[in-house]
Amino acid sequence: MTTKDRFANLQRLLAQEELSAAVVAKTPETAALNSSRSDLLKHVREVGKSNDLAFIVATEKIIVLGDLERYANSPGMVTNLKKALDELETVERHLPMVDDASQYRLLDATHRFLRNRKGGLPWDEARQALGSHYTRLDNLDKIPLVR
Repeated sequence: MTTKDRFANLQRLLAQEELSAAVVAKTPETAALNSSRSDLLKHVREVGKSNDLAFIVATEKIIVLGDLERYANSPGMVTNLKKALDELETVERHLPMVDDASQYRLLDATHRFLRNRKGGLPWDEARQALGSHYTRLDNLDKIPLVR
């Protein structure tokens, strides 16, 4: 097979994949999936507006656990989701300090060096974990999905 034939074959396969994706996008099952995802997104946004940090973290943990159980299809994805769960558990362990003003003042005082602060706040394990998790979510948002 020549290089020209290989490129022609690639073009044919890509066109076939695009057509298949277009057909799938028009099915009732895809409409139901999109509706479910829209409802989930709405719920997650409402949770975020609750200002209940423990509830927000627990909700995110449930979602990540579900992704691990249902969608993890490669060793890299399993590792990534397990790391996300570990980071969320780190945040959970810090929640009592956030809720207790005296403990938080102590945490704040122990992070007084500039390298241990970001935006004027302690750059503790919980904030590092949330920063990493936010980056992970941002990267997921950039992954192209089936149209």
